Amino acid sequence: MKPMPRPARQAMAILHIVSSVALLGSAGAVGVLVGTGHPAAAPVVVHTIGIPLALAGLLTGLLLALGTRWGLLRHAWVTLKLGLLLLVLAIGVLGVRPALADLVGGDLGARTTVTVLNSIQLAALFLATVLSVTKPRTAGPLGSPQSRPARPRSSLS
Repeated sequence: MKPMPRPARQAMAILHIVSSVALLGSAGAVGVLVGTGHPAAAPVVVHTIGIPLALAGLLTGLLLALGTRWGLLRHAWVTLKLGLLLLVLAIGVLGVRPALADLVGGDLGARTTVTVLNSIQLAALFLATVLSVTKPRTAGPLGSPQSRPARPRSSLS
C-alpha cells in the first residue's frame, strides 16, 4: 500500500485514538452498569457503542498499519495490538453479548461471566494502550524493525 499523505495519516490517527479511548470507556461503562445492578442498559452500550467502536478501531488501525512505516506484521507491538483488539471484539460478540442477554433475562449467574469477560476486555485494552505509548523495539513476524533514533536526554541542572 502506498504511504498515506500526512493530513490523511493524522486524521486516521485521531480517529483511531478517539475510537480506542471511547472503546475503553464503553467497556468500563458496561462493568459499572452490571456492577451497580443496572444490567438492562448494558446491552445498549455493547450493541450501539462498544461493537461499532471496536470495528472503527480495527479499521483505522489496519489502515494506519498498512499506510505507514509501522506495517502490520513488521513490529511485534503492532501485531499484538491487532490480536488484542480482535480478542476484545470476539469476547464482546461471542461472550459478553449473550451473557448480558442471560443476565437481563434473569440468570443471575451470568453476572460473574459478564464481569470476568469484561475484566479481560479492559485488561486487553489497557495493554494495547501501553503498547501504543511505549512501542517496544521488538521484531514482528515479518522482519526486524528499523532502529529509532535515541531521544536526547534533557538536563535538569
